[in-house]
Amino acid sequence: MRSYHHLTIEERYYIIREMQVHSLRFIAKRLKISPSTISRELKRNKDPDGIYRHDHADGRAKKRRANCRKNHLIHGEMEQEIIACLKKDWSPEQITGRFRLEQKTIVSHQTIYNWLWRDKRNGGENYKFLRRKHRYQHNRKTAANHLPDRRMIDERPAEANSRERIGDWEIDTIISQKGDTTVLITMVDRKSRYLIARLAPTKKADVFQQEVCRLIRSEGKKVLTVTSDNGTEFAQHKKIAQKLKIDFFFARAHHPWERGTNENTNGLLRQYIPTGTKLKFAKKAIKEGVRRINSRPRKVLGFLTAEEVFFQNI
Repeated sequence: MRSYHHLTIEERYYIIREMQVHSLRFIAKRLKISPSTISRELKRNKDPDGIYRHDHADGRAKKRRANCRKNHLIHGEMEQEIIACLKKDWSPEQITGRFRLEQKTIVSHQTIYNWLWRDKRNGGENYKFLRRKHRYQHNRKTAANHLPDRRMIDERPAEANSRERIGDWEIDTIISQKGDTTVLITMVDRKSRYLIARLAPTKKADVFQQEVCRLIRSEGKKVLTVTSDNGTEFAQHKKIAQKLKIDFFFARAHHPWERGTNENTNGLLRQYIPTGTKLKFAKKAIKEGVRRINSRPRKVLGFLTAEEVFFQNI
């Protein structure tokens, strides 16, 4: 099945010819597209009198796409790069964060979601590359009442922001399967991109903070600051800061690029623990994934490895 091409006028003619004697499913199979693509085509591009004419439909679709391009920022090379990232199971947030990290032209993750669903309405199939196809990321406000006494990222030291030193970490979680309470805690050093990880039996804040402390203590790595998102699992951030004698900061809601290093690294780790993996049975795969990520040359590090940069600077 083709991934994202729009219908051509020849394909539209084939549809109108074959639908007289064959089912939409049969036609879709011959064209190597989804039956829903044909259903949307017939619904969206028929004439006012209710009759589908292939030449009129093609003109109507082209006009709609032209108008659509005028109203959004994703096209050309950027569009192809985003599609390539989606095919690697990156989320729009990870794409935005990575583009920002690499100083590419960027759009917000919400713009990517809007583009995907606009493309779907026009008969495209790029949305199928989303890991969570059933969810539409509407704009929404997050009330962080569950996180009292937060220190926001604006207060983070300049040395942490500029990646001048080892010891400034970003923290996040990976959830692999619906209904599985086990989560993977990931922490990435901002300067070196060095990754450490540990499984936690739950995201409940009281248990979670204990597992974070165990991860840091067991690794014995230098930690000066930690920056997280606004998830409920970080409700006991003050305990983590007090136990470890560190500074704990929060990124702004819906600003994933403020933790782009961790978002990107989680995307890399997903190669070794695909969505649907039972995390509690994946310890070996997680350990191997962390080892490989830390030992591969990275362009952002001048093709040094994360472990080389980390241990050269402590």
